Amino acid sequence: IKAGARCIKLMASGGALDEDVDEVGAPQLTVAEMCAAVEEANKAGRTVAAHAHSLTAIHNALDSGVHSIEHGTFLDDTAAERMSRTGTALIPTLSTVAAVLAQADSGGVPPSVRGNAEVLAARGGAALRHAREHRVPLVAGSDSGVPGQPHSRLHAEVAAMVSAGAPVTDALRAATSNAARLLGLGADHGTLETGKRADFVVVRGDLADDVTALAQPDMVVLGGVVVDAKA
Repeated sequence: IKAGARCIKLMASGGALDEDVDEVGAPQLTVAEMCAAVEEANKAGRTVAAHAHSLTAIHNALDSGVHSIEHGTFLDDTAAERMSRTGTALIPTLSTVAAVLAQADSGGVPPSVRGNAEVLAARGGAALRHAREHRVPLVAGSDSGVPGQPHSRLHAEVAAMVSAGAPVTDALRAATSNAARLLGLGADHGTLETGKRADFVVVRGDLADDVTALAQPDMVVLGGVVVDAKA
């Protein structure tokens, strides 16, 4: 917080990159530890995100009052209902698991990491379905920094959410208005409205027909200024 962080991320569980573990996403931080972190973050007006794969870790994070669950791979109906009731957002990061598996195909990650990613890949679609059935707020996040997932890949997450059954409009809101609202930026960002920042991309065609068009925008506008455009 002293260094200027606006969002605090807690590791409620392990993850796909943990080598030689018995359980993917086993709980790490305790509820008490996370409660202390959330309390301090709230004092400073910061949001708190929790990396949580396992169901136990998800419930631990919810017990502590975090604002969002990152991954939420083993989310079930009970946890989804809790998230819906408290307005806690889910950031499914489906494209991240696909990126790690792609790295595994080229030998870029150890075999044990590939095994972890395969376990998570088998559950991601079900978690998203549970979240949608219970109207959990969805936010798109790329988990940039893991193998094969650099910055500027958010479009892949939007496409992955659509492939997993989310309507295109829901996936687009997850990457724009829902994300802005979660981070406390909704007053100025996230939608095209008078008085807000003009941050948007222009794509060719109808995203309802082909959401992958987001990967190749014709124009990028930031704060009302064209910063990139095709000739």
